[in-house]
Amino acid sequence: CNQRERVRRDIARLELESKDLARKIVESETNREKLVKKRYKLEARTEEVLYDQKIEKAKLLDSIQKIKFELLRVEDYDAVKIASKKESKEVKSDLKAERTHQLAKEIEDKERDLECPVCFELCTKPIFMCD
Repeated sequence: CNQRERVRRDIARLELESKDLARKIVESETNREKLVKKRYKLEARTEEVLYDQKIEKAKLLDSIQKIKFELLRVEDYDAVKIASKKESKEVKSDLKAERTHQLAKEIEDKERDLECPVCFELCTKPIFMCD
């Protein structure tokens, strides 16, 4: 009798523990499913953010390339402008030298007109002419 009573109590206690463990298993499974859903949501959101950041990175890299291209274009333009200024200075200097040479030649030609045909000396002021 005593032993039967003890076995019944042990069976009752074990049944309670079994029910309690079954309840804990169900709660753990429910909690695990919630965590899995939450993980999937976080992974999806992370993927979205990562995709958005990749797009933003691509846009920034494109902007950087455009800015570099524009900078090179401006530098080339400045280099051409500086070169053209140098060339224009050289051209102006060449034109000035050419004009000076031309004027010197004209002066020399005019001086020859003023030379005396006999002694080849230049006439001095005052020069009188006949009408």
